[in-house]
Amino acid sequence: MKKLIIIAVLLMAMTGVIFAQSLPRGEVPTGIIESPASIATRGFFPSEADYFISPGSFTEMDFNTFYSMTSFDGDSAVIGVGTYLYDMYFGLYYGGNLFTGRVPFSKSSTDSRFPNWDGAGIKKHTIYSVNPYNALKGNTQDNRFAILVGLEDLNMGFRFSFASTHQSFREKETEIAGTPYRSYRAGYGVNAVQLAWAMTEDLLYEGIRPYASLDLIYFRDNERYERYARIGTNPVDTLNEQYANSRNFWAPSLKLGSGDYTLIDTAGGVEVSANVEYQVTFAFHSRNKYSTFDGVRYRTHNSDGYFTYGEDIDRKITYANNVLTPSVDVSWDSERIGLAAGFALGFNFTNEKEVGTSVDVSNNYRRKTFTNSEFTFALEPSFSFGLQYRLIPSKLNLNAGADIEFSSIGVNTEKLIDHPPGARDETRNLSSPQYGTTSTGLYLGAEFNLTQNVGLQAMTGLNNAKSVSVFQAGPTGLFYFGSILLSLKF
Repeated sequence: MKKLIIIAVLLMAMTGVIFAQSLPRGEVPTGIIESPASIATRGFFPSEADYFISPGSFTEMDFNTFYSMTSFDGDSAVIGVGTYLYDMYFGLYYGGNLFTGRVPFSKSSTDSRFPNWDGAGIKKHTIYSVNPYNALKGNTQDNRFAILVGLEDLNMGFRFSFASTHQSFREKETEIAGTPYRSYRAGYGVNAVQLAWAMTEDLLYEGIRPYASLDLIYFRDNERYERYARIGTNPVDTLNEQYANSRNFWAPSLKLGSGDYTLIDTAGGVEVSANVEYQVTFAFHSRNKYSTFDGVRYRTHNSDGYFTYGEDIDRKITYANNVLTPSVDVSWDSERIGLAAGFALGFNFTNEKEVGTSVDVSNNYRRKTFTNSEFTFALEPSFSFGLQYRLIPSKLNLNAGADIEFSSIGVNTEKLIDHPPGARDETRNLSSPQYGTTSTGLYLGAEFNLTQNVGLQAMTGLNNAKSVSVFQAGPTGLFYFGSILLSLKF
């Protein structure tokens, strides 16, 4: 009964991490780490560092009491642990740079005095030399927390994660870049939550191990303030609250996958399997406001989408993206060598509609000015290859891989409708082919089990590099090791 209650709570908590390509965007938080072994072999030969936080693979773990890992790459770090409690598996994960990427806001003075600050004498206030909203766009903090609950007797696992690149600023009675404010608020970045679910056992003898994730991302782009008006050099009143920027949006996304279905399995170790994955993503603006000036004070209004100042256009955008990706993998395994290759073909369908409404200065008159509709269809084929050479079985592995990706091979069609006042609509239809870029990568890494309890993984300088130097000491050197991952289990 307790496990059924846990499942119900996790299902109600489903939310995530994808957002529309054409909407204003923040930096997407980094996802769950992929181990150097998995990166090098393009996912064909993962390790326990991948399994411990995977809702569909935690049963592949081999330990008695607990498993732990840590990894370092540049200025970010990852730490994770896994263990069993009350017949359930629990995995805990953190990855990010803590507070090192936050924008520092230094006060140039905390005890300055400004005459008649609020119209009633002297008041202390803070002073900042830079605009906080612009500074927040330089924020590089990126953190993710995750917890995995594995239910072995029900053959499934749930993983909940929260990630953020968001930072905010709030101050009252302050002076910013020479302008006095009664209050100032700003926020920029992403908060994202995700719930992933997967089966740990095949439903059929040939395979089928379904998985799903429900994601939601909230991108905040907001600046508002209440500015003091000046008479001479003294601020004596405010102009009401003003929204200078407001482009917040939500983006829910649902992903469903069938899991591998074995088509061919020979006695010689050759296996051919297929998988189908579908993902749908929506995006829409929410809770945005804008301000108009009536000559005396600012007035705040609710936006249908987001407001563009200067053009005085309120824009409402609806976005939907559907991607269906069938894939086929071929693998061969022996005691010393594992080889694998995969081909995936993504069918990408995107619909987007934008309606623009002009707003007069007092907001008493609104008129629809244009309606733009866009549809894009694209094929996204990709090839991947993986190799694991077990130099010393169960002790030392050499991992290598390569991939080739083709993006956006398709067609884009647009229907643009202008709505001039007192005249017939003007319609234009546009169509153009799309030829995306081709990207390639070559990867090499090593995996060394120092003892039965301690493991070490690393990537060499041949890490998605176009060239590599054998004896160079820098990041593209063949004997340069990065993305170090250390694991410990008992």
